[in-house]
Amino acid sequence: MQTAKLTSTLLALLLTTGCATGFDAATQQQDPTGNGRYLEVGEISVQNFVVVAGTSSSSVLLKIFNDTAQADRLIEMTINNQPVLSDLFIPANTKIAYGNSSNPALQIQQATQPGGYLPVTIEFENAGIIETSVLVVPAVNQYREFAN
Repeated sequence: MQTAKLTSTLLALLLTTGCATGFDAATQQQDPTGNGRYLEVGEISVQNFVVVAGTSSSSVLLKIFNDTAQADRLIEMTINNQPVLSDLFIPANTKIAYGNSSNPALQIQQATQPGGYLPVTIEFENAGIIETSVLVVPAVNQYREFAN
């Protein structure tokens, strides 16, 4: 009788733990790293997207990835109904990052408070439109240099 109980317990244990195995298991999937928002529309992805809080203006950090063989164009990006970026050509198979030495952080002309979210609309010519929100982070640690 003890052997039957042990066998059924082990079988139940194996069956319940099997849901996180295999190549398609969620535990095997790696999302892009970073603290910011990750968005996809069509074949375009926007990664590490955050707003760094400021007292008079706020910095916008993001990376735009076009992993296709076709170029696209960002028609307009608004944050809190304020235009931030427009008419940006995005070549095929490329990444464009804002908040580095090549492309400084984008700016919105308003004070923001950390911990809140701001509404965002991003329109691409081919990929489509994203309507979402973005987190406002404090200007500390890796975001210290973007304080306004």
